[in-house]
Amino acid sequence: MSSMRIVMVTNNALEDKTGGHERYVRELSSTLSRRGIDVTIVAKRWRADSPGREQCADGVTIDRYAVPSKSNPLYAVAYPVLVSRGVWARATSRPPRTVVHVHMSVPGLPLAVRGEPFVFTFHAPLWRELLSERQDSYVLPNGVQNATVRVLRRAESLVAKRASTTVVLSEYMRTELARLDQSVARRARVLPGGVDTERFSPASGELTSTEPRSAVLFTARRLTPRTGVDQLIRAMPAITAAAPGVELKIAGTGAMEAALHGVADELGVAHAVEFLGWVPDEELADWYRRATLVVLPTRELEGFGLSTAEALHAAQRSSVHPRARPQSCSVRSIPT
Repeated sequence: MSSMRIVMVTNNALEDKTGGHERYVRELSSTLSRRGIDVTIVAKRWRADSPGREQCADGVTIDRYAVPSKSNPLYAVAYPVLVSRGVWARATSRPPRTVVHVHMSVPGLPLAVRGEPFVFTFHAPLWRELLSERQDSYVLPNGVQNATVRVLRRAESLVAKRASTTVVLSEYMRTELARLDQSVARRARVLPGGVDTERFSPASGELTSTEPRSAVLFTARRLTPRTGVDQLIRAMPAITAAAPGVELKIAGTGAMEAALHGVADELGVAHAVEFLGWVPDEELADWYRRATLVVLPTRELEGFGLSTAEALHAAQRSSVHPRARPQSCSVRSIPT
């Protein structure tokens, strides 16, 4: 075993919450662990039944700290305090030859303030994205909301400035980083995400009897305004008119789910739109292989588009559908 150690500081572990960010950190950690590096993921305890410390089968350790409930009236004040304490205790009590790799600016803030060395991967501008997407679970008055956004932007800028090295996954995300600090953006290193080619491998033959009988559009997105799933549903009347029998399968959950059901009902396409809810990570590849077309709608802030790359690899050389070879496209705007 190598004497090198890496501490991944993030928001949630994949074992607790499924998402592209969580999967990126988890797969990176697993790969490094298989190469003989001691890897610990430091994350908040998102579920009450999650263990404080967990040793995974691939050798990765998950170390969780407690945060207040969103029902706590002092949540906005208590949350950053407990995050700072939790991260500081777990990321700084470490032996020599330890690299701290920060993947979220809020848990990385205590390290930046105290001058600890760390690597920072800038996945997304939290001040633009995450607060607005979480208003369904923790509503802030407009004045407080605006002040919180300003504070978060300054905090995110400080983390980027204080990092020993800053990494982005794409040139597009470098432009978002430049909104915080242009000098940091210029020297940031672009390291694109990768695809697990074993998990997202093409189908070796025909699918089983569960293969859809009609053409299927498939998307896996958080059901929030930013991802543009509503635009995809609004395109369905034109799609079904041109290709009767087409079905849209939507994987994912989020604050807009009820509203999206309403859009489908209003447009008379509810019969052609199925909400699958949360789809386990291990089932995504099979959906990518099965679909006639994988569509990744988005309105803004798509940092790398990992799902697009995974869908393309799962679909290549595959004879999944008798009418068309599966394809994948990323849609920024769908005419309605």
